[in-house]
Formats: sequence, C-alpha cells, structure tokens
Amino acid sequence: MNGNKIQLKRPQREVFLSPHRFRLLVAGRRFGKTYLASVELFRAAWGRGRMVWYVAPTYRQAKRIAWNPLKELTRPYWASKPQETESQD
Repeated sequence: MNGNKIQLKRPQREVFLSPHRFRLLVAGRRFGKTYLASVELFRAAWGRGRMVWYVAPTYRQAKRIAWNPLKELTRPYWASKPQETESQD
C-alpha cells in the first residue's frame, strides 16, 4: 500500500469493479489476493452498523493472513487503537 491511499493493480481493479454478485478468482502467489480481500471487506463494512467477516479454516490462519493488512488499510479511520488481547480459552 502506498501511504493511506488504496491502490489496486489493474487485474485487482478488474475484479473489484466487476458488477457481478458472485466473483470467482483463481490467482497465484503475489497477485494481491489478501490485499484485495481487505479492500473488499473495507468497502462492505463502510457505513454505520455494518458487519463483515473474513473466514479462514482457523482463527490463527485468519489472523496471520489478514489482520495486519486490514489494520493498515483502516488505520486512518480508527477512533482508537484496536483491542488485540487474545482470550485464554
């Protein structure tokens, strides 16, 4: 990501701007799938009272894959720093 501005590469932008309700993406390493998913989550969550989910096989995988990119993308909009304490279940 470049500064606070969202920048998508041409292939990512093509997926992002697609008008279809369901989109299937087959892409290899270094395409930017996680970043694109973070931008999609950001767009879907924009507005009061909206909830979105990022789903992975396990909680740890979801956090390892998407948490840092999502934090970086949303940082300019934080009212306060996110609570990152892990529960000890």
